[in-house]
Amino acid sequence: MGFKFRKSVKIAPGVKLNLNKKSAGITVGGKGAHYTVNSKGKRTTSVGVPGTGVYYSSSKGGKSKSKNTSGGSVGSIGCLGFIVLFVIFAFVMAGIQFLKANPKIGIPVACIFVAVVALVVFIVLKKRKDKKLAQVAETEAKAAAEAERTGSAESSFHAELKDCYSPESQRILGKVYRNKHSDTFNVDLSFEVCEDCDPPTVKVLVDEEYVGIINDDVPKLLRYIDIIESSLFDVRSHTEDGEQMFIATLHIKFK
Repeated sequence: MGFKFRKSVKIAPGVKLNLNKKSAGITVGGKGAHYTVNSKGKRTTSVGVPGTGVYYSSSKGGKSKSKNTSGGSVGSIGCLGFIVLFVIFAFVMAGIQFLKANPKIGIPVACIFVAVVALVVFIVLKKRKDKKLAQVAETEAKAAAEAERTGSAESSFHAELKDCYSPESQRILGKVYRNKHSDTFNVDLSFEVCEDCDPPTVKVLVDEEYVGIINDDVPKLLRYIDIIESSLFDVRSHTEDGEQMFIATLHIKFK
């Protein structure tokens, strides 16, 4: 048989401090009914008829071994928490005894004490509320910034035309370049998707004539190609080996 230790100390009328090897607890009440809570979080309520041997007892908490993120057991207040509760309880009991012994002095002191406690509670709750509001505001600001960044990234598409140096493509691009500032100039710009190509490719056509391909960031263009709101076909000229050459950039805006 292992060594056991148990000790009960009366600290006030109807209040006992219980000590053993593994925990400490407080019992409030008398023979007819009492309530016990210990440092492991176990709470026991007992109600009975004195002298008859008939009683009812109910226990909650203290048995769960489930672990939380910090590794402690659920339902346990811990030794430190119990000590804090005990000190508060002892302070309250001492205050009650002081009020009984000095009613004239005790009433003003009690009022001051209640006012101080209320002020402390108000400050703590306000700080918690301000902290929560600050966290919410920070989260909303981050979400708004992310939405703006994502929205701006998803609302437009820019790509330089590739494979556009064939004579026929250069003829069409040259025509666009020479006429793009004309008030009557109009280009019928369309796309032909090649989803089976590796990598995926989008052919660009001007007046139904092929002028080049887009193969950069094509998955994004394919994802939004059905909701194109407008497209700007920007053709530029440059000289290569003494010959005028044309290159085009597409600026697409999605709905």
